[in-house]
Amino acid sequence: GTRVTGLATSADTANGPHLTLTTQALTGVGVSVETTEEFLSTIIAPDISFRITTGSDIANIALWVGMFREQPGESANLTAECATFRYSTDVDGTAFWRCVTVDSAAVVEATTTTSAIATSTAYVLRIASSAASTAFYVNGTLVATHSTNVPTSTTIMRLGVYLTPLADASKALSFGYVRAGQVDHGQTAGLTDDDHSQYALLAGRASSQHLKGGTAASETLTLESTAHATKGGVQLGSGDWLRV
Repeated sequence: GTRVTGLATSADTANGPHLTLTTQALTGVGVSVETTEEFLSTIIAPDISFRITTGSDIANIALWVGMFREQPGESANLTAECATFRYSTDVDGTAFWRCVTVDSAAVVEATTTTSAIATSTAYVLRIASSAASTAFYVNGTLVATHSTNVPTSTTIMRLGVYLTPLADASKALSFGYVRAGQVDHGQTAGLTDDDHSQYALLAGRASSQHLKGGTAASETLTLESTAHATKGGVQLGSGDWLRV
């Protein structure tokens, strides 16, 4: 399910349904839209898109959009695993989106993008993750890729959008949607890495390979030249042929 905290009012646009979330004029008292449970991990290669529109005032705010092990609140220094966009004026000296990942050892990777954050502007923020890397997109443009200090593949996280005022002034943003899918296998990083030694590598492996057909007594290893009814041959490295 989904949970909304703070004042939320309907603000539908030509781009679809929206909720305007408005904070109180109190430092540290924020608003959010989040899933009620942690349910997502990078082992399933999630591809998540959020549509938001910034408010008319983005001074003195902490804004987080992404996947989280714990709620970020007003802190700009998360120590729990996450993959998220951030704009937090207490640490981000320029008005550009930051891409942040945190690994299981609380090591933070933060990239300052070249994508500016402006007032009253719509953004589609996309996070495409795998066990090996996380890619960040703003309005369809790739702005950062992290392949180190990313969440452990089995860590379960929630989705959320969090806005917190860092001064005693009311802040707002509009939330349009969050959409979840899966990354296409061909788009993941490390496809040429030989890091699955339990599988045969057709191109050859430097440390040699040993294929076994079974694990119990008298089992077999069967090789066939083709699935077709008319068989060909299996050629050995010596040049000899086996007819199978």
